Amino acid sequence: MLKAVLIAASMAVAMPCFAQQVRVIKGDIEHVYGPGGQLLDDAGLQERNQRAWEHMQAENQTAIARRQVEIELGYLRLNTACASSDDLRLVRRFAKGGSGSSGVRV
Repeated sequence: MLKAVLIAASMAVAMPCFAQQVRVIKGDIEHVYGPGGQLLDDAGLQERNQRAWEHMQAENQTAIARRQVEIELGYLRLNTACASSDDLRLVRRFAKGGSGSSGVRV
């Protein structure tokens, strides 16, 4: 009898845990989930998440553009460093793993 009362009491105490909200934060994005995994984000949280997502996308695009500029500058430096197209062919051959020794001019 005492065992049944303890089990019933512990179930009554534990029941509110099932109805609680869970807050999931991943970086700058935050979501609130309720019972059964239902998404409970309010309008303010949705706006903050949208701004955070747009900010992350803008940072990614900036990083991609910066990398493209670095690559293009590298090609320009390579082209200006090579006096002739023969020299450029040798540089490309070295980049592919060739020896480049046949055709080296001193």
